[in-house]
Amino acid sequence: MDEDAEPMVEGDGPQSSGGRRPALVVAYDAAAQEACRSALEAEWDVTLVDSGVAAVIAARKAVPGVIFVDLQLRDVPGAEAVGWLRSNPELGNVPIVLIAGGAEDDAEIAAIHPTALLRKPVSRGAVERVAGSLAG
Repeated sequence: MDEDAEPMVEGDGPQSSGGRRPALVVAYDAAAQEACRSALEAEWDVTLVDSGVAAVIAARKAVPGVIFVDLQLRDVPGAEAVGWLRSNPELGNVPIVLIAGGAEDDAEIAAIHPTALLRKPVSRGAVERVAGSLAG
């Protein structure tokens, strides 16, 4: 994808429907996006974005109940995107689930302080388990 391309944002928009809470999935990896979307869509209003900039924009439109962030994004490292999201006081209590490819070391992941960690390849079942533990 072109570096100058517009951020990709898919989802139901800023309003949640049917009393469902919004979930934000920030991933450039199509397989990770699909695993998260398919696992969450029954219980959450899912917004998919592929960049850190798009994540900040989406989180301002609707404060998510959970955020999944891949460490590999189109525009910035995922750790930087997490920093941007955490700088928003409205997101202070929102759980952040980190998606890591395995090449990252434990110290790098620990420095981000994720609520939970998923390793690639991300499975629908793993996303469901994590989301279920955060919702309950």
